[in-house]
Amino acid sequence: MDVEIGVSKRHVHLTKETFAQLFGASELVNRNDLLQPGQYASTSTIDLKWNNILLTHVRVVGPFREYNQVELSLSDAKLLGIHPPRRQSGELGEALPIEIIGPNGSVILDKSVILAE
Repeated sequence: MDVEIGVSKRHVHLTKETFAQLFGASELVNRNDLLQPGQYASTSTIDLKWNNILLTHVRVVGPFREYNQVELSLSDAKLLGIHPPRRQSGELGEALPIEIIGPNGSVILDKSVILAE
């Protein structure tokens, strides 16, 4: 019997508008499909910044969403010195803010950082 196992590393989901601000482009390029139907890892990465601490090369997951969301591991959150809530994807009520940096600029996202459940 074969069992598929997926590992979800740190990643971000962006709106088309936020992506355009960060990359000056309007489309994500699919690097590889993910186990979740319809989702893919794009070729694009961003950096996350909090209190002058930087997490680099964070993958942008497609397709675009209607909201921005940053999903971190507990060890990533500890490295940044933040305590985001553990939530299901899309539940951003108590999510934390963070700065995201792309090749064409940066954006401060309000309620966007969670520990994915």
